[in-house]
Amino acid sequence: MSKNVVLIFSGYNNRAVVAFCRFAIEKKIPFYIVSKGIDDLIYKTDYIKNILFERKKPALTIEDVLYYSSLIRDKGTLDKIIILPSTEYLNRFLLDNNKVLIENNIEFGLCKKDVYELLSNKHSFGELCQGNSINIPLQISRNCVEYPLVVKPKTYFNQQKEIFSPEVVHNEEELNNYFKDKDEQDFYLQEYIKGKSIYLLYYIFSNGNYSAYSQENYIQQYNGGSMILAESSEYHLDKITTKFINLFKKVGYKGLIMIEVKLYKEKFYMIEANPRLWGPSQLILDAQMDLFDCFAYDNNLINELTEKKYLPNTWYYWSGGCIENSKEELPVTFYNFDENKLEIKKSEIKNNEVYKRNDTLKIYEFENKL
Repeated sequence: MSKNVVLIFSGYNNRAVVAFCRFAIEKKIPFYIVSKGIDDLIYKTDYIKNILFERKKPALTIEDVLYYSSLIRDKGTLDKIIILPSTEYLNRFLLDNNKVLIENNIEFGLCKKDVYELLSNKHSFGELCQGNSINIPLQISRNCVEYPLVVKPKTYFNQQKEIFSPEVVHNEEELNNYFKDKDEQDFYLQEYIKGKSIYLLYYIFSNGNYSAYSQENYIQQYNGGSMILAESSEYHLDKITTKFINLFKKVGYKGLIMIEVKLYKEKFYMIEANPRLWGPSQLILDAQMDLFDCFAYDNNLINELTEKKYLPNTWYYWSGGCIENSKEELPVTFYNFDENKLEIKKSEIKNNEVYKRNDTLKIYEFENKL
């Protein structure tokens, strides 16, 4: 087996990064961390011992990556460095610098740049799905709106390299305020789909083989923020999975990907795609999904795939997400769930708190003291 190691950039998508660190420890995969700075939550974990370097500025350059890689190579003989594709910004940076990275034996487990952007950019992926018999929310004209609606950026970056997130707006005043300092041509409007919130979770191999799972989301931070409460499910057994797999094969996608869908009146509607790690990645471990195993095997970090017994109805819970919203006096969003159900399930949910574990107790205590 080749001697490959993982390089992790922490400080963003923290819960997913911690989940992968736990997986790497379990599988005895060597990994090094570059922290984003002294305030990085990774310093409140057992993985502080894996920190290789502390960044002094948020901007990332190819020279930085090559330098971090040289520090790893100085520690011993290895074949390749695999950068964990943990955030959208990082992934696009890696794809932009693909040639230089490959020349230096640095890989990152992503598909080709044009395919990645086709799926990651919200408007283009919506059009792709619509052309492949997958339902998407109805696009709305600015002159003919019904509230609530969702404002979405057409692409990840606009021409000024600014980044905006989708936002739910409830009336004309909110919509006008949203566009007050933005170019409306960079965005489009979609109807807001009610119903169940579901993540379809996949790993796609280059040869077309795949692994698929799903989770139902119950509580989300205000206005499309991070998921707070979810449960592993069996929605991936529906024919919707076949539609997405055929689409992935058609465009040549490979790697990890999460598709957010809504299930309303027995129809699935694609909301967006995230071809990277996702926040509730701890559920991959707790529900015994093999998605990280597939990533590791495909990138020569482990030499075999072992069969796992998938556990539907396993909880994912992040109490810090509730605390953040409460501190800012913002309401959470419930899907097919409510305060009463939360109270009834509280005793079993709390056992799956993402940070209330030995390796991250300091984060849990920090968040719960805010």
